[in-house]
Amino acid sequence: MEEIARYDAQHGVVNFEDYAMNTASLVKQVKLIQDVMAQVMKDGEHYGKIPGTNKPTLLKPGAEKLCMVFRLEPDYAIIREFREDTFIAYTVKCTLKHIPTGQSIASGVGSCNSREEKYRWRYQEDATDKQVPKEYWAARTAGDTKEMKRLIGEGMRTVKVEGVWWIANATKVANDNPWDLDNTIMKMACKRALVAATLNATAASDIFTQDVEDMPSDLVGHQNGDMKSKEPVKQPQAKSSTDGNSTRLSEAQMRKIQVEFSRLKVAEADKHKWVCDALGLPALESMKDLTVAQAISLIDTMTKMEAPKGE
Repeated sequence: MEEIARYDAQHGVVNFEDYAMNTASLVKQVKLIQDVMAQVMKDGEHYGKIPGTNKPTLLKPGAEKLCMVFRLEPDYAIIREFREDTFIAYTVKCTLKHIPTGQSIASGVGSCNSREEKYRWRYQEDATDKQVPKEYWAARTAGDTKEMKRLIGEGMRTVKVEGVWWIANATKVANDNPWDLDNTIMKMACKRALVAATLNATAASDIFTQDVEDMPSDLVGHQNGDMKSKEPVKQPQAKSSTDGNSTRLSEAQMRKIQVEFSRLKVAEADKHKWVCDALGLPALESMKDLTVAQAISLIDTMTKMEAPKGE
């Protein structure tokens, strides 16, 4: 078999296989993760089954447990940020270092912004005189959103007043001050980066799926309250883009843009010019050259436009 090798300027030719983990060690590592999951981790706290996925989702407490087991220390770096009056976004890189040796083991990238569904809106809640039935919590644990809505009513929410949960009328309004969420958004980006880095470092993606607990429901997939499987959305990787070393748009953003192009009946030949006009760009060679922030702005513009009438 031909050896896999690279050239190291200091040490000459280095064979990758000389540093490879043997099969017995790999099996041991996988078993260790499974043992930790079975004996230490708790469903709903360290991992959880998200409707629409076929594997447990690794949550932040679970990622922290795996880092403890493998003696990995997270080191965070903000590699991209927007902090404007009406928009805040962070892209964070988490590098996991092996505590005993100081070696960098793996890294992961996570991002969060104030235009995500859960941060873009807030609710003005007015509690009714009806308490939340206990069946609601059982339905919530089971991920049965249809039953949850039936139990408290369509468009209703739950609110805790003096230790008691009540059914509340909720009015959805735009959050006009994202600065209240600045620290939350940064921490969410760090959390997503940590989970990605942990999966990369431990090769546990065959046991856990990506952290989708905070994804909008339409990215996981649902219809009439029943979740349906879709491929997990890949996290964007940091690459050069149209405005320097920016993180390029995600596959989910690309799909959303294409859906909006179809809705707005934009011809294939006109798409690049359409985007340049919308974003004020001088030129665009490929849609994949858009950054996350540019894609957010483009999607926001497109969704506010009315589709042309007729054919």
